[in-house]
Amino acid sequence: MAFKRLDVGSLDVRTRLSLGFVAAVAFTVVACVLAIAALHHLRAVLEAVTDHHLPTIIAAYELAQQSKATVASAPNLVVSNTEGQRQTAYYRIRDQFAHSGELLRRLQEGDTPEDGVLGQIAGEHVHINATFEKLNEAVEQRIHHHRREETLLREFVEVRRAWPHGFESLPANSALDFLAISSATTTIPDLEEARAHYTKALAAAHTLPVPDKIMFKRLTALGQGEHNLFAAREGELRANERIDGLLTVYARLSDRLVAAVNALIVHRREAIIQANADSHALVRLQTGLLTILSVLCIAGGVLIAVHVSRTIISRLLRLHALMGIAATGRNVSIDCEGSDEIARMARAVEGFIAARDQAENALRAAKEEAENANQAKSRFLAAASHDLRQPLQALGLFVTALLDLRLEDDVRAVAERIARAVTALRELLDALLDISKLEAGVVVPDHTAVSLAPLIDRLAAEFAPTVAAGVRFRVGPCGGVVRSDSVLLERMVRNLLANALRYTVHGGVLIGCRRRGKTIRLEIWDTGLGIPEDQRQVIFREFYQINRAGRSAGVGLGLAIVDRTARLLGHRILVTSRLGRGSMFAIEMDATGEIPAQGEDTSAVTPVRALSGTGARCLDGRKIVVLDDDPRIRDGVSLLLKGWGCDVVTAASADEAIAALSRREMMPEAIIADYRLSDDETGDRAIAALRDAVEAPVPALLITGEISLEGLRHVHDVPVLRKPVASERLFAFLEKA
Repeated sequence: MAFKRLDVGSLDVRTRLSLGFVAAVAFTVVACVLAIAALHHLRAVLEAVTDHHLPTIIAAYELAQQSKATVASAPNLVVSNTEGQRQTAYYRIRDQFAHSGELLRRLQEGDTPEDGVLGQIAGEHVHINATFEKLNEAVEQRIHHHRREETLLREFVEVRRAWPHGFESLPANSALDFLAISSATTTIPDLEEARAHYTKALAAAHTLPVPDKIMFKRLTALGQGEHNLFAAREGELRANERIDGLLTVYARLSDRLVAAVNALIVHRREAIIQANADSHALVRLQTGLLTILSVLCIAGGVLIAVHVSRTIISRLLRLHALMGIAATGRNVSIDCEGSDEIARMARAVEGFIAARDQAENALRAAKEEAENANQAKSRFLAAASHDLRQPLQALGLFVTALLDLRLEDDVRAVAERIARAVTALRELLDALLDISKLEAGVVVPDHTAVSLAPLIDRLAAEFAPTVAAGVRFRVGPCGGVVRSDSVLLERMVRNLLANALRYTVHGGVLIGCRRRGKTIRLEIWDTGLGIPEDQRQVIFREFYQINRAGRSAGVGLGLAIVDRTARLLGHRILVTSRLGRGSMFAIEMDATGEIPAQGEDTSAVTPVRALSGTGARCLDGRKIVVLDDDPRIRDGVSLLLKGWGCDVVTAASADEAIAALSRREMMPEAIIADYRLSDDETGDRAIAALRDAVEAPVPALLITGEISLEGLRHVHDVPVLRKPVASERLFAFLEKA
């Protein structure tokens, strides 16, 4: 766009503008001179206040407060009963005196006309310091005498206890009594009286036979020895009298110091008030002059502004319109000719638009990079899931096969422990991969209408055999339909139900539903340990467990998986609990009137029962085909199935299995296939090829190490289990096949 050049108009207009500009400048200069003079005076006043008066007042106030603090701290020194307490109080008060000395030095270094007041303050401070040292010395002496008295009193107690029976009426026994009285005296006269009675009783005791000369000698040492009880008590009483006197002097000197400091503060306040009054008078005078000059400056400025604004408003409006167009993302062309502020603004807007385009390109590149990184993470999780599950699956099969053998009792005990460890490792791996794929965002929920009744019935049948003795497991009515992902929702409920049964050792567990308006709450109640109120949020963290000492403690990932899955599905988790009484976990979901789709849930199989002894012999003679590209898995499954009496054919592919069946002229009764086979062959296609080859719908089971089962929803007629698979599930499938 073309910028309009400045049109100054005719000469008369130019002359008026020039005169107005010169007048405005002249008035502005005069106003600035007056303002500078006023500011200079105010600056001088403020410097006097801030650099001289206020520091003095602040230092004096702190000195007064510090003096009061030392007086308030003196009782801490006086009441000290041990040398450690005395030294602590002494050094604390010494630090206060050091700070007071620093404040006094700052007052003396300043330009203060109150030298007489400062001299008085310094003198009082010296006297207080000297009095404090005397007070500390007196306290030290009192503690010394008190410790000596305590030592003698313990000696006295020992003598009293060891005093022979039957001699209570002897004068020596009276001496013991006066020793006891001396420790309770509070004045010197009372102490002297007790000492006189003791001496008299001891003298009388010398005239009589002594039943125990050693005890009598100890009694004499307690009252007349070099360090006797009367001397120690007298030293402590005299130290207390001295302390009382020094405290009085200490308080009186502190009051005099505070009074002198307050006098200094009052003098400086009066100086500040006077300076403030002088400043206000000058400000009022110069404010009137500045007001008149400001009005004249404003009038000249308005005249100039009216003319100048006519030459720039159109350019600014045009630039504003172009910025609005650019804000919508459309390209605009901005004319940046010229060197004034508007031209520079136009160039800045042009640069901003260029930077925005560059930032958008960078964001697009970053988005593509993030998507690539997310895909790489998904591939890593899938590979980790498969590679970790393969050896774990083989280990579980070998352990189960080992348990089917006839073993010595001690060997069987070790094998059972290995089996339990493998089960715990399998559960940990499942939980780790579940939490990993939730954090990686590789789980995409499939929201459909889900009927809660079949889901709860299936889980109840699955967990019923695991309920501990003495625990009641009840299932309440639940006929609602919600909008959710059936696989993910079942996983959430399974984790909550497993926790409730794991931590309930007596009482019961109840699962049921409750409708609340347009929502349905699936609730699980238990009478377990309960959860403290301050931990009801942290329990959803990874690996967090309130009590690991409970039976069959998990790994601490179940609730973390529930929390993340609930957020993914848009559900709400509710928790109520009473410590020692039990807990209630609820999943709040939106109810729906849709009809649930009918079909088999491929993510689960029929609940199983535990194998015992030779219970697997009912599989004798069953002909089973095992398809897996990993020879360890094939060997493990074959060993397990042969231990159950099955006739097993193992192969790495469908073609190899068909050839083996043809050679043996065998009709298979069941097929167990891994999902990922060699040469991009999948288990479902291999099962279909075997069924076509034998021309029969042979029952089949698909086993996978995939991180998620969501991608196997297309396999409708074959149940799917995720590695590592428990042997009980394999047996349940073969028993049903």
